[in-house]
Amino acid sequence: AGGGWLSVALHAVDPTDASVDELAGGTVVLARPVPAGRAEDRTDLFRLAFDAANNLIVVADARAPDVPIVLANEHFLKATGYTREEVVGRNCRFLQTRADGTLDDDQPGLTALREALAAGEPTRVVLRNYRKSGELFYNELYISPVHDASGRLVHFVGVQNDITERVRAEQVASERAQMVGSFFEGMPLPMGVLEQPDGRLVHRAVNRAAAVLFGRPPAQVVGAEVRTLDVPLDEQRRWADAVDRAAEGPATFETSHPWGSPTPGDPSASAGSSRRRSTAPPRRSW
Repeated sequence: AGGGWLSVALHAVDPTDASVDELAGGTVVLARPVPAGRAEDRTDLFRLAFDAANNLIVVADARAPDVPIVLANEHFLKATGYTREEVVGRNCRFLQTRADGTLDDDQPGLTALREALAAGEPTRVVLRNYRKSGELFYNELYISPVHDASGRLVHFVGVQNDITERVRAEQVASERAQMVGSFFEGMPLPMGVLEQPDGRLVHRAVNRAAAVLFGRPPAQVVGAEVRTLDVPLDEQRRWADAVDRAAEGPATFETSHPWGSPTPGDPSASAGSSRRRSTAPPRRSW
């Protein structure tokens, strides 16, 4: 008469089996009560697993106004510095609160997040979030919608990763690349990077000083084969040979500009020739 949990098993019956003719085939349903404590054990197991997860996990009620948090695991609480009482019942936007109390809500990821929540769709975004102390951290957030048996959207599960170290490493790498790029572009010495795919000599990068030698802006030199830049065949061979030797170590050769003019040491070289010494460091740079 009272409520309780049942363990249900379904067994298909073969109608051709003579021993079960009276059943005329179909499915046999066997149900038995779940021993006291078993259902509670499963709930406890879920909570233990939920709190043991290394990710920051929250569950929000999709049916309630402002989609409040209803569950937050221990890792989320430790990582953000908030207590469970401070988190449950609130929308996750409190994580956008800076140390001075203002909201950091002008983020592309927030727009994508709001659109996914409104549509009831899964998404992945990276957000700038803040711990209770005001410390910034970068949050890689995965949102998954949860539907009930009737297909109605009931909850959102948010699985989050603190990727602050990765983002900062990427920022440092980007800053260094910008510094190297500024150095490369600003050098008065002609500099470039050559590759030789399938025997073709191709410029992968040149600075402005190098592009002047070809009488073109850098954008027209990068990606172009040397043979298409009005470079004589002998000069092309000289550069290709240097690139080959650079695979074993620094390769140095002398040439003259304009391309095709007598090289240094050539008896026919005129005193007025424009002479340049080019060095190709290891692996296709010049």
